[in-house]
Amino acid sequence: MFREFPEPVCLIDPEGTILDANKAFKSRLPETGAEIPGCNIYELLSATLQSPESAAMRKAMVQKALRTGGHLSFDNEKDGIHWRYIIHPVGSAENRITRLLVIVHDITKSKEEEFQSRKDKLVFKALMDATPGSVIILNAEGRISGINRYAMEVFGKSEPELYACDPFEIVHPEDRPVVLEKFRAILEKNIEETVEAKICVHGNPEQARWFIIYARKTVIDGEPFVVTVGLDIDERKQMEQELKRSRDRLDFTLEKSHLGWWEFNPVTNSTRRTLEHDRIFGYDALLPEWNFNLFLDHIIDEDRAMVKNLSHQALEKQKDFTFECRIRRNDGKIRWIWVAGGFQFDARTNHSLMSGLVRDISERKQQAERQEELQLELQQAQKMEAIGQLAGGIAHDFNNALTAILGNAELLAKKAPPSSRFIEHIDDIRKSALRSASMTRQLLAFARKEIVTPKVCQIDQEIEHLLPMIESLIGSHIRFLWRPASGGRCVLIDPSQIDQILINLCVNARDAIVSNGTITIETTSVVIRGGEFSSAHPCQIPGEYVRIAICDTGCGIDTRALPHIYEPFFTTKEPGKGTGLGLSTVYGILKQNKGWIDCVTEPGEGATFIVYLPAFRSNGAVSRHDEPAESATNISNGTILLVEDSSDILSILQGLLEEKGFRILAAMNAATALETADLHPGAIDLLVTDIMMPEMNGIELSEKLEATRPGLKTLFMSAYAQETFYQPKNLYKKASFIQKPFNINSFLAMVSKMLASS
Repeated sequence: MFREFPEPVCLIDPEGTILDANKAFKSRLPETGAEIPGCNIYELLSATLQSPESAAMRKAMVQKALRTGGHLSFDNEKDGIHWRYIIHPVGSAENRITRLLVIVHDITKSKEEEFQSRKDKLVFKALMDATPGSVIILNAEGRISGINRYAMEVFGKSEPELYACDPFEIVHPEDRPVVLEKFRAILEKNIEETVEAKICVHGNPEQARWFIIYARKTVIDGEPFVVTVGLDIDERKQMEQELKRSRDRLDFTLEKSHLGWWEFNPVTNSTRRTLEHDRIFGYDALLPEWNFNLFLDHIIDEDRAMVKNLSHQALEKQKDFTFECRIRRNDGKIRWIWVAGGFQFDARTNHSLMSGLVRDISERKQQAERQEELQLELQQAQKMEAIGQLAGGIAHDFNNALTAILGNAELLAKKAPPSSRFIEHIDDIRKSALRSASMTRQLLAFARKEIVTPKVCQIDQEIEHLLPMIESLIGSHIRFLWRPASGGRCVLIDPSQIDQILINLCVNARDAIVSNGTITIETTSVVIRGGEFSSAHPCQIPGEYVRIAICDTGCGIDTRALPHIYEPFFTTKEPGKGTGLGLSTVYGILKQNKGWIDCVTEPGEGATFIVYLPAFRSNGAVSRHDEPAESATNISNGTILLVEDSSDILSILQGLLEEKGFRILAAMNAATALETADLHPGAIDLLVTDIMMPEMNGIELSEKLEATRPGLKTLFMSAYAQETFYQPKNLYKKASFIQKPFNINSFLAMVSKMLASS
């Protein structure tokens, strides 16, 4: 066995003489020509495996082993070959060491491997230390098995302290649970993980910095380890947080400005938006699947083609754009939006992105529409006022002329013999003048300058008295329905004006029905509150109203004609079948009485005219306009101051009154009348004066005369009277009115009545 041992083995005595050696020992030695047994090992090895300098030292070590009986081993290298000598003392039966067993091992390969391993460790350590971040290797228990210099600086501990500490202690308490969970998941599921966490430098939370940690599992010699690489991203995080704060401030500003931001990628058909953008379209949160097609789906049908065309042009030409359109929100509401956008090249995607803003402009649109409506209403009101002024002026002058014509016609009729052939012609003159007077009365009603006597009227009763006349006017071929439901409510109005309103509206309804049809009159009591009706509705003043609706099943009114129906002389009827004054008269009467009128119609579907009159609250008795007037005593003496700026009328009235026995002081203007009154020494029983005169009107004249002649009664004449004529002054308790044109008998009766009341 000694001789067959694969490694070199020999047996020597205390002086180093080789007593025996195996084949391997002999083959390793150079040829010496001598037999190995009997040679001295020190001399033999000094020339081969040992350097001469260390021979003495090796011999001393051997001698020590002989003395102590201890084992001995040492390494030696020569010419790149590494040897290890293992010397075992061999004792005799008397326990005396007499020989040494020398075993020689060639450890060159193991020495090379050891060197390479040490070199690898140094390279690995250098690589770890050169990494611009922390590198930590953790074992399955979560303890440090390896760490680089960067990580040691972060920990602020020595290497022995690091290997003994819990490495998760430097993770900020807020992030520690997540990091531990990731560590366990890596070991259990053999996955890679990335986590961002705050690391407490030197274990101080106040010095925490953001790190991004990449971790993966590896197995070394069958044992699992987790290798982590942490990069300091604190500056990036601060920039991200500052950017987020800036975006939040921008989002806040955009939200408070009701602006939504959007960005569209034409290549991927994807978008980015702010929350306010999606809110504008009716969503409470950002919609994940939002894209350009969904945006187009929200555009109403009438505007979608325009938006698509503008968008495609903008994409094709890469130019800025802006447009307004209507959308249907997610809740079904129609809203106006303003959209503006442009293009910006994005280096990340290597193509241009479209981005811009969107805003809900519905309120602005409504305000603009309302402004336009108000402008049209103002223009209409100004036009109607101008027409009214013109109509009132024409009617005033025309009534003065008619007063002269009627007066002269009646005087001629009285003076002509009953058998005269001129009586018929005079009567024709009188009838024509009366018809003309009726037309001027309608013009005055439109101009709101008609002389009226308002009374408290129960509206249902007033209409019921008029029903027989209405039924005869509309004819038997038209069905007539009367539905009173006002609850006995009253209005303050001249009863004759109610007749005018209903007759005009019913005649128009009759003319709109070609053959058979129905006309319905309904009354109700309504309370209008602020904001109840749309801005386009005519009745905008809150309060209690009596509502009268006249409905017909006729041809309706064309939308183009509707804005003009209240204008004087505007008519859709055939020539000769309408004066165009019916609706204008109704309009003027209602304006004079603070009422309103509205029309609801569709061509071919009939029309409904709705009249609103302010309800009157009073416990007083209700008057009827057709109650008989108190008869006046026929008085034909007294002094009358007659003032009229029309010479024709002045002449007719003066002659008529003087013929009846009155003393007349005539004047053509107020200044002459004042002078005449001053020069007249006696009493003046009655002032009869026109109202509208140059320089000084009849009311001012009456006031001046009242100052010098207290108790003077006044009969005002006028072709029309302004509402200001009816202010509650003491003067007008002693005054009466007569509207031109009037007949002679009515005028004389009024004069007699006023003189009789003295």
